[in-house]
Amino acid sequence: MTAASFLQTGTISGWATLLALVVVGYFVVRGGGGQALTILRESNEVLVKKNEELSDVAASQAMRISELERTRTLEPIVSEVAGLAKSIERILSVHEQRAQERHEGQLRAMEAIAGRLEHLDTKKGP
Repeated sequence: MTAASFLQTGTISGWATLLALVVVGYFVVRGGGGQALTILRESNEVLVKKNEELSDVAASQAMRISELERTRTLEPIVSEVAGLAKSIERILSVHEQRAQERHEGQLRAMEAIAGRLEHLDTKKGP
């Protein structure tokens, strides 16, 4: 006998059997669905908590990274060293210029001394 034959015959026992199957089917589906929904809801709550924890960790890591980049960057040190190198270069060029002037002064003094010694040599005679 099929479901269509139950409906065609229209007997009370047929309709009672169909109603019983529907009620039992509803409770089976509803009970299983309820448990699945409960498990799904609990799993979702766990995932939400884990997501919040990971978001907090990511935020603290981002703050730490920005702090390290700010304090550990070499750019200020490099610019300071470059400025010091320019200052040292300027000081050394001034030093070199003064050394050249001293050298030229020493050469003039030695030429003057050599000129006087020649003058004395010529006065003395042989």
